Amino acid sequence: TFTLSTPQKFGTPGPTRPGGVDADNNGARYLAGTFTHRFVWGTSELTCEGQCGYLAKLAEDGTLLWLEAVKPNGCALAQVTRVAADDEDNVIVIGDQGPLGKSAFFQKRNANGQVVFTQEFSSSQHVEVHALAVDRFMRITVAGGFTATWQDGSSTLEGSSDAVSDAWVAQYSSAGGPLWARAYSSHGKLAQVNAAPIDPYGNVVLAGIASYLDVQGTIIDALANG
Repeated sequence: TFTLSTPQKFGTPGPTRPGGVDADNNGARYLAGTFTHRFVWGTSELTCEGQCGYLAKLAEDGTLLWLEAVKPNGCALAQVTRVAADDEDNVIVIGDQGPLGKSAFFQKRNANGQVVFTQEFSSSQHVEVHALAVDRFMRITVAGGFTATWQDGSSTLEGSSDAVSDAWVAQYSSAGGPLWARAYSSHGKLAQVNAAPIDPYGNVVLAGIASYLDVQGTIIDALANG
């Protein structure tokens, strides 16, 4: 826990949605979320033509160190849904972008708020990213749901074009290099990953929702017993 030395007010005249909070090894806190048009924190202000993400870094006593807008490729319709710090005090955010739900991303920034890299995901129909985790090797794991196809520029996953959602998970190195990606079919129904914690041995544990899920031939059917 920490105590703010001075009560702080932040927000926007339009809708504001919190996306997450995390802390680094030095006790700094990261807050992330989504704002519309204008976001004010003390004397710092962000502007956006539409909807953008925000990322703030606070000192241990609550003092604002920096505030940055998150809008990959200048996209004016983006949202940030999760944030996580790694062991070298870099910070990663995930979110969705674009008007049709066909693009999502994760972005890594250094301790000063500068963008290190952005990785985008695309689909011919729909893609969402819901889960984010960073392990002790600073590998980045992201996961969510998609329909039809999922692509990250190096891998392509095939899903069901008539599904509500199929599940996906992918892992990247600390430099953003793709390590592996997997899809799990809902066979035309619903499956998505909402959390992907990592155990001390580097194994990824997936949690989410599914009405039907095919995990390498093992079938989980929520409706099998009526």
